[in-house]
Amino acid sequence: MSNFHSKWKQFIQEAQQDAKVLRGLNIKAMQKEVPQGPEEQPREYFARLQGMEADPEYANPIFPQGLVSWLESLPDNHFPRDGRKRFAKWLGNAVYTHETETMNNLSSVDDPEELRIHNNDIRYISDYLNGSDEFPEDLWEKSLNGMYDLAVQWHDNLKFKEDPTGDYENKQIVYKFDNGYTIVDVNTEKDLGVEGDKMGHCVGSYCDDVADGAMTIYSLRDAKNEPHATIEVTPTLPLGRSRSQGRVDQIKGKGNGAPVEKYRPMIKQWLQTTNFAYEDSPDYLNILSAEEVRQRLFAGELKKDSEQSLARNTEDPEIISFFLSQILAAGYTYGGTDIAKVTKLDADSIAGYLLRNDNLNEDHRLSLVKINFQLRRPLLGIRMAMLIGARGIGAGQNFDPASLSSRIWEALGSELTRGYADEKLYCMQALMEVDESASSIKEEIINHLLSEEYLEGAVRQNKNTLSHQQQPYGSILQGYLFQKSPAREQVRRLYTVQRDERFPKVIGSIGRINGYVASSRGMSDDLADDIIKDVKSDKRYAFIQRNWVDMVLNPLISDSKKIDLLNIGGSDPLNP
Repeated sequence: MSNFHSKWKQFIQEAQQDAKVLRGLNIKAMQKEVPQGPEEQPREYFARLQGMEADPEYANPIFPQGLVSWLESLPDNHFPRDGRKRFAKWLGNAVYTHETETMNNLSSVDDPEELRIHNNDIRYISDYLNGSDEFPEDLWEKSLNGMYDLAVQWHDNLKFKEDPTGDYENKQIVYKFDNGYTIVDVNTEKDLGVEGDKMGHCVGSYCDDVADGAMTIYSLRDAKNEPHATIEVTPTLPLGRSRSQGRVDQIKGKGNGAPVEKYRPMIKQWLQTTNFAYEDSPDYLNILSAEEVRQRLFAGELKKDSEQSLARNTEDPEIISFFLSQILAAGYTYGGTDIAKVTKLDADSIAGYLLRNDNLNEDHRLSLVKINFQLRRPLLGIRMAMLIGARGIGAGQNFDPASLSSRIWEALGSELTRGYADEKLYCMQALMEVDESASSIKEEIINHLLSEEYLEGAVRQNKNTLSHQQQPYGSILQGYLFQKSPAREQVRRLYTVQRDERFPKVIGSIGRINGYVASSRGMSDDLADDIIKDVKSDKRYAFIQRNWVDMVLNPLISDSKKIDLLNIGGSDPLNP
């Protein structure tokens, strides 16, 4: 076996070794749950645990199988050169937390295909870890977004870095253009540093990979030998320094952005003369014209990875609208659809990538909500809150949550207040959590959920169906009580509705909203009197000790009423 192939095999195996860190943590946790058999040898026991951990049907205790498989699939250049095991552990934790808590997407952590959306960001982070000289003390406590923000800051600083390394020492030309431009193989440590400094990106940190033959760097130069684009290729067939086959991983202009438009035809011209696999590179899409990208996408000519990248990152309103229509084509709709399925993505994947795309405007977001309710199996669930800005909007997002909320209610309000589907409740929860939503919308939602018609219909459902609705139902009521200006009469109504025997069945537990009532800005002395009476009468929904403390601390309760509260504060009914 050649030296190149030996190294390449090692590179492929590295990610599998890194993933063993996560598998090891899974197995360690499994040892507490799965005891060793009385006649089972230690080696046999460990082999059994390994088999269980790798079984897709077994629910791993810490890191899901899909997450581990995804980490195993990452190319070697997505890991830092030093501290790979520590990075693998951080990455597993960070991605799991990001997907389940930040994105509220519980299924994605067991789907390697969906997790591939993070690949480019992980490469970006790895470049930062390899190239930066300074790191914060809490580096490994950062969230996925926090680490990415550090990487962005570091890459941005490279754009303004002065050129300390002078000029190139070599110029190994591999292709000449008629206008004097050339493609140059950049293959020395000094020249890689010069390339990175002149271009304002991190290619200078790739020296080891280039020296080991795991990467080849090409540079588009003008007649004065000034660089205008850097192309990274992973070689797949060793034939000396110039690789005849390879995979194009990155095509970058200055500052790590896309190459300037006037240089793009030359890059395409050169790539067409090579045997490199380049058309499926996300960066290759960046050097195509908008019309070329649309034509290939609409004709179904793009690979799945490229479609994923487009759905996640595109700024083109027409492409976003195309993906929205493809959700209907790929999903199961009421009444069917005449839209042809072109994309290679399923409906849930498209929705997931679009949810992460900050470039969706208000019309797109409204369309996605509407489309969601046209599907027999809605896709968004609790993620609707993120879509309409209930958790705040990012710096790159450009829409008005208040306007969007009003448009959603105007278009779907009558539908949302019919029936008892949990998806409708998740939509109402999102509307309730948008601070800017009109108070009239929130009042209508509360009136609907506390109505005789709703309570009676809800309890008539089977227990399993009702159980799926309890979480969003309770969250809506809690959200109303937690807002800045809840109506006093509604806060009183939310407390007294607990006297209805149907209410605990609908919300899932007795006293679930009492803490929110106690701290509510809609609290009043009159309501406090009702609460005191119920405590003295030992009602099943009466406040417990921690609710009483919250109520005493509520500034909307008068001092005289607080004295009344404190006078009975030590009575037995308050003990939890």
